[in-house]
Amino acid sequence: MVLHGASFCFSRDSSQYHYPMIFNFCEILNQTKEGTNYCPTGEYVINRLHSNPVGYVSLQGHGNPAQISVSNWLDTTKHRIATLDVADDEINNGLDKLDNRYSPFIINSLACNIIPFNKIAHDNAQHFYHRYINLGQSFTLGYNYGGPAFLGNTNSGLKRSSSNLETCFAISFTHYSKIGEIEAFSKEINIARYGYNENNSSLVSSENHPMYVNMVHNLMGDPEFNIWTAIPSTYNDISVMRTNNSITVSGVNTENAIVSVCCNSGVVRRKPVVNGSATFPNFPPNSTVMVYQHNHIPYIAPLLIQNSIISNSQYVIAGNAYLGRNVDPNRSTGDVILPSGVNYELEFTGEVVLDAGTEVQHGATLTIVPSDY
Repeated sequence: MVLHGASFCFSRDSSQYHYPMIFNFCEILNQTKEGTNYCPTGEYVINRLHSNPVGYVSLQGHGNPAQISVSNWLDTTKHRIATLDVADDEINNGLDKLDNRYSPFIINSLACNIIPFNKIAHDNAQHFYHRYINLGQSFTLGYNYGGPAFLGNTNSGLKRSSSNLETCFAISFTHYSKIGEIEAFSKEINIARYGYNENNSSLVSSENHPMYVNMVHNLMGDPEFNIWTAIPSTYNDISVMRTNNSITVSGVNTENAIVSVCCNSGVVRRKPVVNGSATFPNFPPNSTVMVYQHNHIPYIAPLLIQNSIISNSQYVIAGNAYLGRNVDPNRSTGDVILPSGVNYELEFTGEVVLDAGTEVQHGATLTIVPSDY
């Protein structure tokens, strides 16, 4: 974890107050003190995050949709992180300079206006705010950089109330693992701890607005995204049995894991493993199969395609893939045909075998690319 404080300059003790039980390591960036000559630049912070991978970053500085401060005591206009490097007059301070595709992380921030869902005008600078994509969009949509989730304010944050909400986020983190659940229940905890009731009337003040910060702090990313909170385990001895009209998944240490199957038409079904197995009746056997649960590296089953006419273009990710007339002895034999006009792209991490009976007709395209993950 990296806790970065610009305007709010949190100490190590306050960071541990926010995250007392989640992280066993917390580094404070930018504890610049008045009277010193050192003041980190946006480039320094970007390089730090690139060279020393982390899982969670808390950005606590002034912000707007295009940038967030990384410094407080000196010239903040020259010490900030920007959406893209070209979006700012500082050098090498854009999120696109992270180059962290193999070590993505999560950002949570108290800063104002950094992921607006509506148009924001401030000091006649609306044209600047909408000149580039906002920080959350840049971080979650970047091709070679960023991460799966960005939590931030869609309008102005409030120092005390936003800090309280982040404390509640840390509490929620100890009970839930999906990022959407953590964010949602942190707001429930925020109202319970800091909201007005007849026993908490003293909490109502000009500095305490839990309902407001609940409304403006939002998630940009997939709410189902599951955060690892320990070194992830791997699955062993998983079996996938395919028949002509069903798929059954079983294996050791899979109880309560989620099995997800996706067929050529894009239909997805999910169910938990109960008593060691999960069965999908009346489902196409040429489907992709994935097993996943909290603190586990997802398992992607070998893809076995036979006796199929692939009639629609698609992009498929697999570990090992086998295509042909008889690659699965448990099912009826038959050729695999890609008709004219179909574009089938297969990304793999293991091996791909095109066995006898694989036919790519004139006008169809089969693209096989190794994954770089």
